[in-house]
Amino acid sequence: MLYFLVTAMYPRFLITLDEDLESLPVTVRVGQAVDVVGQAGKPRTISGFQTHQTPVRLGTTERAELATEEYIPYAHVLEGFVILRKNPGWEDTMQL
Repeated sequence: MLYFLVTAMYPRFLITLDEDLESLPVTVRVGQAVDVVGQAGKPRTISGFQTHQTPVRLGTTERAELATEEYIPYAHVLEGFVILRKNPGWEDTMQL
């Protein structure tokens, strides 16, 4: 029975990949998940966040979101392996 329990344990993580399935380190915010159902605008879905570079491990009550809009994820949920594509409308303010 212990064998079945151990194989069922699966850590939550976030690994970002580009469209060629190469590892793509991006900045993400990881924090406590907040319920934002019914809020107007684009509310933040996390509270009390810390900024990390991917890959990152997520706790049981944590959620991740991209820190910048430089990349657009193909998936709505940022968990596991997530494929990102470059945002065509992104302008880097550091280069201006």
